[in-house]
Amino acid sequence: MSHKRKIAFTVVVLFTICLTTRTAKLAPLDQTSEALPTLTQEPKRRVECTSVSGTAMTNFISEDTTLGIATGDLKGGVSASLLKITPGPNGKLFFDVQHTFVTEAGDTMRIAVSTAEGTLISEGIYYVAFQPQLIVGGTGKFTGASGQIISRGSVDLTRGETVFRYFGEICH
Repeated sequence: MSHKRKIAFTVVVLFTICLTTRTAKLAPLDQTSEALPTLTQEPKRRVECTSVSGTAMTNFISEDTTLGIATGDLKGGVSASLLKITPGPNGKLFFDVQHTFVTEAGDTMRIAVSTAEGTLISEGIYYVAFQPQLIVGGTGKFTGASGQIISRGSVDLTRGETVFRYFGEICH
């Protein structure tokens, strides 16, 4: 083989290797594999969820706002903004509420507006069960948090007091 043919052959081999390597990198990934992060891409964060539970006890400080304390995993302060009350059948009330928790460390967790169904159990006193309340982030350790909380308890509209048990999961 002449010197020119050897060089041409080597160039073809190197070109084929480069082309094959380049094609393999550009080939679409199947459903079961994951792409490796590049220098400009951050690796995927692993989502970790933690169970939480405790109680919340508040007092109405105005016609549409409660303020109080939370115990348990969200120990600190809690407020509720009562956005709407809709009467239902058989003396039921439906409450649209937005909660905010502030832990003792000063981290704030925001809850999306959620609806609760109140069943009259005594004059002015309602058993209240919330639909799952979605966590929509916050500050500090709740920045970017998600998950849900479920709350059940009572509201005394005559005395302006509430007491609830909460449980759920917070994901970071």
